[in-house]
Amino acid sequence: MRLLLGPLIFILIVVMPSEGVEFTSTQSGPHLIVSSINGTLEIDRPGTISVNIKNDANASAVGQNASGQRFPAWLQPGYGTNVSDAMDVSTELLPKDAGFEMLTGPQLAGALESGRNRTVEFNLRTDGTAVPGVYPVDLLVTYRRLAEVHTSGDPQQPDVTFQYANFSETIPEEVNVVQGPRILVEEVKDSVLAGTESEVNLIFANSGDLPATDLQAQILSEAPFGSGDGLLLLGNLDPGHSALAKFRIKTENRTVPGVYALQIGVDYRDGKTFREEELVALVTVKSKSETGSMLAPAAGTLVLVSAGYVIARRYQGRFRRKRKRGW
Repeated sequence: MRLLLGPLIFILIVVMPSEGVEFTSTQSGPHLIVSSINGTLEIDRPGTISVNIKNDANASAVGQNASGQRFPAWLQPGYGTNVSDAMDVSTELLPKDAGFEMLTGPQLAGALESGRNRTVEFNLRTDGTAVPGVYPVDLLVTYRRLAEVHTSGDPQQPDVTFQYANFSETIPEEVNVVQGPRILVEEVKDSVLAGTESEVNLIFANSGDLPATDLQAQILSEAPFGSGDGLLLLGNLDPGHSALAKFRIKTENRTVPGVYALQIGVDYRDGKTFREEELVALVTVKSKSETGSMLAPAAGTLVLVSAGYVIARRYQGRFRRKRKRGW
């Protein structure tokens, strides 16, 4: 029996696993910052805000155990084994003003190793009650990072267990809101006649705070109006400026005199964005008879003046002949 105890004790000592070792990060881990934020929102229009996120952590940050022993060399460097790496990064833009509407949800940024950056984009819009200015927003960032590494078994070929922890940060930022280009018909300088083709002069103005480039306009054929003109190029229109445009407009023959809405299509570039809009101008339609009745008094007055001139000339001639005979 004693002869068997010796080999049994030896076998137990050999096959029993060595005590596990835990390595815990003593560093601060990833440090995510917003390196830049680009994009401007226009009132009551969808826009895009681009946010560049950077992991500004120290790349030399590693883990160690309670006795100061660092991660084994075969654990570093590598994806997921550096405590300064941020993994499964997710971002969400949180406006603080109730007038903002998010059109996209959280955006995934993947893994951010130390020194790396990535850009995420958010689509949102403001309602018509917003005013130009700077508005506060929060960027909520969530990610995972390496927290502990536990090894057990044979030190040469150990079993390794990685433990990760979830973290979140809120980064305050600001977005800029402007009015943008606002094209409108400022004035209609002419009226039109029913059943004829008339020339109408329209004045377009930019009441916004950004320029509209490559502005074009055309009349949309909506009863009672029609137009044979194509696109009319007006060029660039800066804020506070206006431009005159002349159109040939055909009015239906049996149009009742009155004020009608003239539909106008415009398109232009707002920075890099191409915009198409429809405008309305109020145009007065008159009948031919109405125009004739307006001209009749003037024509009658001209006839009377002409007749008076002829009579005066005849009377003056007779008076001169009588005086001559009297001499």
